[in-house]
Amino acid sequence: ARAVRLMSQFRLLWKLVRGLWSAVEALMWAVVLATVMIYSFAIAGVEILANQDWNEAEEELVEIHFGTVSKSMLTLIQIMTLDSWAAIARPMATKYPYVIVYFVLFIGLCSIVLLNLVTAIIVETSMDGASKDREAEQRWKGEELAKKCEKLSTLIDKSDQDDDHKVSRGELVLAYEQMDDVRMIVDEICGIQDLLRLFDLVESESPGTLSKEELNMAYSEFRDD
Repeated sequence: ARAVRLMSQFRLLWKLVRGLWSAVEALMWAVVLATVMIYSFAIAGVEILANQDWNEAEEELVEIHFGTVSKSMLTLIQIMTLDSWAAIARPMATKYPYVIVYFVLFIGLCSIVLLNLVTAIIVETSMDGASKDREAEQRWKGEELAKKCEKLSTLIDKSDQDDDHKVSRGELVLAYEQMDDVRMIVDEICGIQDLLRLFDLVESESPGTLSKEELNMAYSEFRDD
């Protein structure tokens, strides 16, 4: 019971860890794709911007941000985060308006499309992981229920004293008090008091007694509650 409570308390933490771990592969490919895009735009930026006719102040600005491919890549990373990108683009776009197309295209592809796609993939991956966890939990519960029902059938066989393939309250209590293996099965399933409550959950053809099918059905309802 303590393990079950701990599992319930840390279920949200497990979902967070599972989501982060499943997102690692998507993030790695996103970094690869972003690097390729930044490198391509950096080469284009050096070719387009460094070869224009700038005045001294503008040329210094271009040299700082787009003088080499490495400088251009660093600048594009800054622009990708939308950090003061207008201060870099405005002086150049003021003199050559078509330059704004370069910046807008880069921001549209890398800052908006790529990042939103990565977010969507992470969300989808996390939802798939949560769905698999729910399916695994349902399978585990089904297997546990099948094991408990099998033990209940064994319990009836051991407790049945008149060989009618049914068990009464008196037979169950007597077997619980006198037989160690019956006591072990009962305590492992749900305890004697809860097991006696199962007689009230099913309308049996013979009041006060339960067959294997009736006991298993009653236990399934009790377990769901």
